[in-house]
Amino acid sequence: MPTGFGIIDYIVVIASLVLASYLLTTRPQRLLLFLPTLVTIDFFIPFLSQLTPGRLVPLLIAAWWGFTWRLPMKRWLLTGVGIVIIATLFGMLMGDSGARPGIRAVSYLNLLILLGFSWQFATGKTGNRFLFQGFALAGVVHGFYSVYQILANRLGLPYRGIVYSADETGGGMIFGEAFRVNGLADEPKRLGLILLAGAIALVYLALCERGFMKRYLWHGVAVMIFLISFLTYSASYLVAVVIWVPVAMLLSSQSWKYVIGLSLVAGALMVFMGDTVRLYMENQQLLMERREMEMDQGLDAQKVYRQEFFAGEYLRESPMTVLTGVGMGRYYEVLNLNYGAGAGIDLWGGLLPLNSQPLEVIFDTGLPGFLLVYVGGIVLIWKVRRKGRAGYLLAALIAFELIQSLFVQSLPLLMIAMGGGAAMVWAHCDAKAGSGRLKMPGKRQAAGRRGHPTEPAGEVPVAMTGQS
Repeated sequence: MPTGFGIIDYIVVIASLVLASYLLTTRPQRLLLFLPTLVTIDFFIPFLSQLTPGRLVPLLIAAWWGFTWRLPMKRWLLTGVGIVIIATLFGMLMGDSGARPGIRAVSYLNLLILLGFSWQFATGKTGNRFLFQGFALAGVVHGFYSVYQILANRLGLPYRGIVYSADETGGGMIFGEAFRVNGLADEPKRLGLILLAGAIALVYLALCERGFMKRYLWHGVAVMIFLISFLTYSASYLVAVVIWVPVAMLLSSQSWKYVIGLSLVAGALMVFMGDTVRLYMENQQLLMERREMEMDQGLDAQKVYRQEFFAGEYLRESPMTVLTGVGMGRYYEVLNLNYGAGAGIDLWGGLLPLNSQPLEVIFDTGLPGFLLVYVGGIVLIWKVRRKGRAGYLLAALIAFELIQSLFVQSLPLLMIAMGGGAAMVWAHCDAKAGSGRLKMPGKRQAAGRRGHPTEPAGEVPVAMTGQS
């Protein structure tokens, strides 16, 4: 029996803030262990908007930066802040969106905070490991809860369903006995990107293990998490995986090992679970046919659900929008004004967001924001892939999140991964820039270390440096 919003939401949100506050004031680097989970669990407090841990924890990090004066002054971050400010002023000057430009600006600043925090603390072997452990924990939390959802559905037990709002909850049943999992994410289509990131992180942790049994245990959990991701029945996730596999293979000559491993797993499933696999493929084919029909009809459909159709048509009619955007948070009004009810804003005044992150970034910030996220992401992938095994796996993770963002909203998880990649690529530059801090007088340096006794030795100057 699916359940929805309740007292548990308040408990989880408050507990998340307490945990984040404790770690920030004691061991800030260890927040990386929980950050991917906190930004992906769908528990919320319905105040003005849905106040989730993913929206509140970054603001807590910003407050901690201000209180401790440890703001990471990276050029990439400062450029992003400048783009957000300009786009927000543009949106406010248009005067037709109320406070929405400011509210949307906070969302983008939250993304930059996640990027900056990960960049700040995912340094060195300890930081790298915390980052991968954080993604692995998110995958395990969502993956094992997905298993519970399947069991609970069959046994008639309560489970958290797809929570659309405080008053609306959906189950996961499709086509009779087929069941879509969503873990603790808001929707199945956004669960896949979490589970695949978790599976990649588990592979890295397995490769770091020296013990034979532990290594194969982590590999087994990684395979299980990856297989669970297919139970989302998300067409966009499957398309993203199909695009991602050859991309990941091009990143390293060693990737063929993983492809062979997955091929063996697929073969074993066909042999030992042939009927289940065939039933799955039949159900997935029905969903794919529905998606294909919807894509073919586009704006000619009787009811258009996907705002991307309206957005694409608007860009064809007004190509200069690609350069300038329409102003922060204004695309709802713009689409509604041009295409009527059901475009941008529904009949009850609710906002209808774009799932495609590139389109949303273009409409909100224009070409500068798009280049910063996507071209910057590609450059980062190209650089980080050369940083050994950890670099390759992180590059593969970032590549998938970029691809998946074409279809669903995935920027929070992407920003954490990109921050880790930036730390890995430019750590030597940060260390060099921070070397001047090591030459401070002994008393001052010692006092600094006493102020942050739990930071890994040698990493505090890097985290505190304000240069990139």
